Amino acid sequence: MPATSLTSDTKYVLTARDNVIFNGPVAFGTKGGDAAKFVSVQAGGAITGAAANSISTEGGALTLTANIINIQAGIDTKGGTLMINNTGASELSGVLGGHGSGLVKLGGAC
Repeated sequence: MPATSLTSDTKYVLTARDNVIFNGPVAFGTKGGDAAKFVSVQAGGAITGAAANSISTEGGALTLTANIINIQAGIDTKGGTLMINNTGASELSGVLGGHGSGLVKLGGAC
């Protein structure tokens, strides 16, 4: 069951000095159409998530920034842009969903 405390249509900025680990599905309520509302996840180390732990927005942009990004779960931005910015290796092995979604890849190798 997705986290219910993140259901507001607002901006979310999650920042960690070390790692961000998605231990369960996360559904952000952020909708598209307002550039001031987005989801940003930043880690000094790695951003990781197991296959059962999907990440979604309601159309809002999602940015993942870390040295290493390893997401095995599905990511669905429902039309919002997904931006991946890493300095080390990254691996996305889940399904990327969202009709009309855009993908921007910056930084290191995939």
